[in-house]
Amino acid sequence: MDSKLLALVLLMEEEAAGGVNLADIIPNWRDALHWLQHIGSLGKSGNVVQVENVHVSKVTLQGTTNGARIKTWQVGQGNVRGVRFEDFFLDSVKNPIIIDQNYCKVRGACEELPTGGHISDVSFKNFYGTSSTNIAINLKYSLSVPCTEILMKSIYLRSAIAGKNVTSSCRNAYGIDFGVVHPSPCFQI
Repeated sequence: MDSKLLALVLLMEEEAAGGVNLADIIPNWRDALHWLQHIGSLGKSGNVVQVENVHVSKVTLQGTTNGARIKTWQVGQGNVRGVRFEDFFLDSVKNPIIIDQNYCKVRGACEELPTGGHISDVSFKNFYGTSSTNIAINLKYSLSVPCTEILMKSIYLRSAIAGKNVTSSCRNAYGIDFGVVHPSPCFQI
């Protein structure tokens, strides 16, 4: 592993323990970009995870699979909270905003389980740009463990394909939006 990437991974582990600020980090190596915008693979072996106080800001992404992402395995337990994604500029990103709290090995074939880490107090602020797919905001939570306190503010995402529209897709997501948020989030009340 590249020494710069290893240092960044260690920084992320320290931040997950509660406190380093990733604002103003601009990577110039592609593999590290994954770690900057993605909190993922939490609870893969059914272990308990605690991720708190993560702040990622001033990110520009072009042609990537994911923008701001949180991914937890459905067999995991614990909490992800206090996560702030701010000031993202996205150009033709496949999943600009995505939280998948019900992840499993076979996409689209996850059986519903009564487990899952609780995700709460997550904000997305100042997101602008284009999505290369029709779902620009995708919030997928387990039916047994809802995600709460999700905030969206000042988001304007449109399709990278002329004449196409983008939408949101949500399951068991509770939150609020302020100001312009496009596409409209699909929070439950």
